[in-house]
Amino acid sequence: MTRTNIRTIISDLVKGYIKQFGVPHQPKELAGAYWDIRHDDEIERDTAADVIQLDYELWVICAVADFKTDGILEQFKFYTTKNKQNDN
Repeated sequence: MTRTNIRTIISDLVKGYIKQFGVPHQPKELAGAYWDIRHDDEIERDTAADVIQLDYELWVICAVADFKTDGILEQFKFYTTKNKQNDN
């Protein structure tokens, strides 16, 4: 498994976390929790791909930022669509 695949797995975990609990206030702590609860096969996978805890931290922070950016873009899209309708 590649680093990209592992990053996707972590990003999906973050999306699931956000859906269930909301945006984490401490993304680094969430990354540390994901790192700490890995199963033996996940530790082997990460070791083989040279993935370290810092990677998890970066990936969680990026996933949270992507979520927030998507929310802002959706609000902007709604706002601009609404304004276009009001202009007519």
